[in-house]
Amino acid sequence: MEPLTNEKARKKSDYWVSMMSKTGIRFDYSLAGLQILDLFVEATATQCKFDKDGQPSSAMDIERVWTLGIYLGETLREAYGGDWIQPSSPGLYSVKTAAVLLAGKIEVYPIEKIRKRMIHGKEENLVLYLSKLAAALNKIDPDIKMNPSIQGKPASEKVDSSISRYPFE
Repeated sequence: MEPLTNEKARKKSDYWVSMMSKTGIRFDYSLAGLQILDLFVEATATQCKFDKDGQPSSAMDIERVWTLGIYLGETLREAYGGDWIQPSSPGLYSVKTAAVLLAGKIEVYPIEKIRKRMIHGKEENLVLYLSKLAAALNKIDPDIKMNPSIQGKPASEKVDSSISRYPFE
């Protein structure tokens, strides 16, 4: 698989965001968007099937995990800066073939995080994940701060449970 670059990730994520806006769900790389993403993943998780090893079992399921993971990665990059990189420990999971190096300090796996959120449910909450990342970054370097532009308004949108119309192309 070809490495995921910042440009490719943003293009894919922006396309998905624009498709989602046509369904009435607004994603905007903000904390509110992250809250909506968490609700969206919860609502769509039942449509995604995983094999006995916990890997997405169809091309559509892989695409769903990758697309949502790329959006999560782009939101993390908005929050702290960073770059998509080849992970330091590739091959553990098929979805762990792309990582984001946040603020040049922490390697995170947003695609893998989405896979875990779909399998394990609320215990893998995405907003809590960002909070834990913020604490870890602060511990490494107290001067690293979240970009205030992602703070935005609190999420107020509801995610429709009839998700068959949502795009994952």
